[in-house]
Amino acid sequence: MMKHSLSRSLFLLVATTVPAFAQAPQCPEGCVNQMVPSTCPLSTDGPLISASKYRVAGCSASVTAAYGESKTTTCDANPPPGTVLVDYVVREGSATNGHYTVSRLQSGADIQIEKQISEDYDYQESLAVEKGDDKAAAAIRQMKKSHLELVSKYKTNKDLVHVEVSASGHGWALDRKRGWQNIAVALDVVCLAPANLNEQIADRIASNFTTAAIIRNHSTKDYWISTAIVEDPSQGCATATRVVRSLVTKNESRRFELKGGGKEAKLCLLLGNQKPKAKEAMKTACEYKAGDSLVIDDNVTYPCSY
Repeated sequence: MMKHSLSRSLFLLVATTVPAFAQAPQCPEGCVNQMVPSTCPLSTDGPLISASKYRVAGCSASVTAAYGESKTTTCDANPPPGTVLVDYVVREGSATNGHYTVSRLQSGADIQIEKQISEDYDYQESLAVEKGDDKAAAAIRQMKKSHLELVSKYKTNKDLVHVEVSASGHGWALDRKRGWQNIAVALDVVCLAPANLNEQIADRIASNFTTAAIIRNHSTKDYWISTAIVEDPSQGCATATRVVRSLVTKNESRRFELKGGGKEAKLCLLLGNQKPKAKEAMKTACEYKAGDSLVIDDNVTYPCSY
């Protein structure tokens, strides 16, 4: 809690102590009234997650009392959706014979940030598992762990700033004077649950962890595939010289590494239910890049078949 009155020439600001926010963009010194984008970007370093800090407008309170009166007014400041309150700053306006208190309280709102974050990561992990991409699934689990640790570092049950200002008229019968007090509160918040978290996770995995094309046979029978890796993605499948023919049994997953060492290749693939008798032309093959997947199903007709 913080208290101020005009009888003191200096006032003491006591703010909640928060840990240093490592490896994340900071609000510039003196900035105020920033807009928190609903899609605020998260920062990543491998599987480690960090977030951005913003200083946003909280609320303002003003009261004026005539001679012989005493008045009080209040306002409450809540952090924007998807953010967590870490600190607040009081900015005092003009005042005469007034005072204020600022308290950090529990709002009573059930802010289920952890639940939202967990559900988004779990959904992306399920997609990776469905593709048979164990590497991506493991990376998503590590990112989720780091993200939830970040939430626990900042989140408290005191997520509301309550402001109360009071003023009294003063003087005497022949010299009546008003009293007034004006203050505003800004909030320092960390954006931990952007509205597009699902998309940010997917983009992160696609650009940094997804290095392969995945083939999964969900049909009730075995299929033959002819595959070739083309090192230069600008070249067509007709240029492929090393064609490999193999059998993908039912319920089998096959992984083709295409990305690594700063280079990215592409996969050319033909599909058939019988073993090819001769070398087929790969110019009619379908092309796949890292992150793509092909699910073989009995009820689907594939354009790249022989």
